Order: sequence, then C-alpha cells, then structure tokens
Amino acid sequence: MSNELPQSIAWNAPEFMYKEKGREWYLWSVGILAALVLFALWQKNFLLIVFLGIAYGLMMTWSKRMPRVLSFEVGEKGVRIGTFAFCEYSSLAGFWIREENDSFNELMLLPKSRTGLVLKIFVPCDVSSQVRDFLLLFLPESEIKESFFDSFSRLIRF
Repeated sequence: MSNELPQSIAWNAPEFMYKEKGREWYLWSVGILAALVLFALWQKNFLLIVFLGIAYGLMMTWSKRMPRVLSFEVGEKGVRIGTFAFCEYSSLAGFWIREENDSFNELMLLPKSRTGLVLKIFVPCDVSSQVRDFLLLFLPESEIKESFFDSFSRLIRF
C-alpha cells in the first residue's frame, strides 16, 4: 500500500446542511415578525414594514429550499466546485476542517483578500483526512473562527 497522495480528490456533498423546521419554528418567526411590525408602526416607519415583508417572504422561501448535491474536487491548482467555480490556491490564505455531524465535516477556505468571504464546503467524514493531507501540500492549516452570522444561523436552525 502506497503513502502517496492522489493528484486530486473528488466527492459529492450537499451545498448546505438542511435543517428540518417544525411548527414551533414557524410560530416563533411569525411572532418575531409581528413584534417588529408593531415596532415599525409605533415608529411610523412604513418603509421598514415593506422591508420586513420582503425579508420574511425570502426567509420562508429559503427555509423550505432543499440543498443541491454538488461535486467538489481538490487538485494541484485549486478547489473546483461543480462546473461553475474554481478557487486557486494562490488566492487562499489557509484552510480549516471543522466537525459538523456524523456524516460530514466542514472545509473552510480563507481568502487572502480581507473583503472575501470564507468559503465553506462539506466533506464526507471518510475522506476529510485525505483532503486535509492533500491541502497541507499547498496551504497552511489555521483555525478559522465561526462568524457571528454563521453562529446566529446555526442557532435559528437556518
């Protein structure tokens, strides 16, 4: 058995982790919306009411959306996401793999640009150590803290 790494590692994974939202989730969201609308009425801010309506509609649409299964590949030049995106190692400052659940770990790619967003990719647990070893050939491993928005999204099961 050889210890050599392959030229690339490919896998399929969902674009995001879908979290089932029960009746209570929808009741809480309506309650929060009602409180915000009452606040906007009290402030006589009708534009805020329009914004809340649009935001709530989008949130309800996205809450029911199921993730697509995408193909991912780490190769000698970078990371490929399906057929529509490629991220070169030269544009990345580092990576971190965080445990997500029993099936997937989360690969986080940190861009060199301060304005860039952390790219998050789900990796099946059975290949995440291979992906880590492969990426160490090209990028430094450095812990990436979860952003406030990511923590909040996790809290509200979105």
